[in-house]
Amino acid sequence: MKISVNFADRYVHVDGEARKVILPKHDPNWTAIQYDSGHKFTGVEVKRGAAFSFQGDAKAMVEPYLKAWKAAAIPPSRAPTSGSPSRGAREM
Repeated sequence: MKISVNFADRYVHVDGEARKVILPKHDPNWTAIQYDSGHKFTGVEVKRGAAFSFQGDAKAMVEPYLKAWKAAAIPPSRAPTSGSPSRGAREM
């Protein structure tokens, strides 16, 4: 699984699918996170200073952003089809 977080535009990409999310609290110096489970790498790009890798459980570090991505999924439309009344509506 590959996860990218772009803090400036509030997008999280998971395996290539981008969704605008409500970001969890994070360090305001962070600009992006890159995570690749195949390489066990998670790195953080920053505004000031050198980029760095997370120490410890990288999956746990990106889990809040994965949850935000899942929460941003758009549910299927339940709009009525053209020409048919909405449930509970009466035709006039």
